Amino acid sequence: MLKKILFLFLLSNSFAAHCQYNSAEEILEKISSKIDMSKNLSFKFSYKTDNSILEFGEIIFSEKKYLLEFMGIKQICDGKKIYTIIPENKEVIISEFEDDVSIVSPSNLLSFYKEGYKILIEKKSKKPDGLEFLKLIPEFNDNEISHINMKVDLKENYIKEIHEFRKEGLVNVFKIINIQFDKKILENPFKFDKNQYKGYYFEEF
Repeated sequence: MLKKILFLFLLSNSFAAHCQYNSAEEILEKISSKIDMSKNLSFKFSYKTDNSILEFGEIIFSEKKYLLEFMGIKQICDGKKIYTIIPENKEVIISEFEDDVSIVSPSNLLSFYKEGYKILIEKKSKKPDGLEFLKLIPEFNDNEISHINMKVDLKENYIKEIHEFRKEGLVNVFKIINIQFDKKILENPFKFDKNQYKGYYFEEF
């Protein structure tokens, strides 16, 4: 299961940023709006669980398409199919793309909070850095997640860190690094070229 930002402007802008939001929902709605209005979005990220080493990855989104590179595996989604490329096994797994917010995938990584969570402002940063700390509590008891702590950047309107606390005691930490909106793309990164993977085993579901 996969799982999924920037620097500061002028000092005076941070105070203005704090005044623009009255609730946690309003903060996340502003972030969601910025993502929806962007032609594409790319960032590097780190991911770690309690029992694993720190892993790094990179992803670029454009609407329902994405290119993900993580833990030696590349995943390409062209909006219709998902191609998971595993060089170590010389294998390509092809599956249908499902546009479903209930599925944990790169395409909804930054919008998963829209349904099924009560959102609270955990604390405000005492520093003039434009950061806000939110807490997401699942609305249903059958959820395996106890709660999620989220750090957001109010100046750039993006999620900076996600700390997922699971009921069995594990903590998953996802941090976004070097996020870019509307980056100029010279080639189509969402096109899968079968000719690049000659000698690979293909499996389609």
